[in-house]
Amino acid sequence: NGSYSAQKTSNIRLSIHGQIFEYCWDPNFVRKPNPEPDARELFYKLKELFDEAGIKFALVYGSLLGAVREKGLIKGDTDMDICVWDEEQLRNNLISLQKKGLDIFKIIPGSVYGFRINKSFYIDVYILKELQGWRKLLYGKSCISLCGYITPRKFFQGWDEVDFFDIKCRCPSNPEKLLEFWYGPDWRIPQD
Repeated sequence: NGSYSAQKTSNIRLSIHGQIFEYCWDPNFVRKPNPEPDARELFYKLKELFDEAGIKFALVYGSLLGAVREKGLIKGDTDMDICVWDEEQLRNNLISLQKKGLDIFKIIPGSVYGFRINKSFYIDVYILKELQGWRKLLYGKSCISLCGYITPRKFFQGWDEVDFFDIKCRCPSNPEKLLEFWYGPDWRIPQD
């Protein structure tokens, strides 16, 4: 278990099982829309290191939309989105991931972790978890939380694969129905 504290200098210290892990929160992160070579390099690096650490992940949100609709990134996108369902496993590997070249620039425990290898593109890693508090009372076991957003559990009860940057990637089963839930019935039509 860990705790974190922000300082005025934007340096964050995180205790992971007694080891101190430090990273720098970067509120002035520069985003460049669609730098595909940078995005591709980052995704390959993250996949390699996550596979090595045994961290299972799935495409979600805009990355899932891009993989299904665009067969790649969405035009103008500035990040990629994946989810993991074992936050502790992710946290336990943060020090190793950083030593192997994944720069961690954002951690919101229980919600999202941000990784990059340069300053033009990043990946948000969302935590898929059970609902807590009033949400659990209201929605019971029919829904889960993904970065604090309520999503019906039925979308995450099985897994499928989709091509993303020429790699087979895990995604929730029946991704078209999930994309319709998130983005509405016109999800196949690109929006400005």
